[in-house]
Amino acid sequence: MLALRSFLGVSIRTGFDCPATAAKSNQGIGRLKIADFGWSVQSRSKRHTMCGTLDYLAPEMVENKAHDYAVDNWTLGILCYEFLYGAPPFEAERQTDTFRRIMKVDLSFPSTPDVSVEAKNLISQLLVKDSSKRLSLQKIMEHPWIIKNVT
Repeated sequence: MLALRSFLGVSIRTGFDCPATAAKSNQGIGRLKIADFGWSVQSRSKRHTMCGTLDYLAPEMVENKAHDYAVDNWTLGILCYEFLYGAPPFEAERQTDTFRRIMKVDLSFPSTPDVSVEAKNLISQLLVKDSSKRLSLQKIMEHPWIIKNVT
């Protein structure tokens, strides 16, 4: 987290407890790349592996169901929420409560900080229990909040 703070010059609180790599992009100031390839795979078939930080697990992983790339789109929604609000959306004191909140997609948006309707819309379309109804990567790239903030 110290690396992120020095890159961005802001205070960030995240739940990252896995070895992640942060690197400045060679595309200019204000660009940051975060990567964790500890459990990465390339697979066209569904997987049954359960790994990752609890707060980032998709419902299908928590329920020990087969899953595919759509878990990454879920995680993108978690990351957006956490970067905007400072805490993961389903965080609870007990692990069982966090699991329950994930499985129910017990999602709410605090009144502060002030987050745009477009950002909330993107997060809401990524944090969907039915993985087939989550935004595709193409739709994510076409989302108004992404387009507005990419430039």
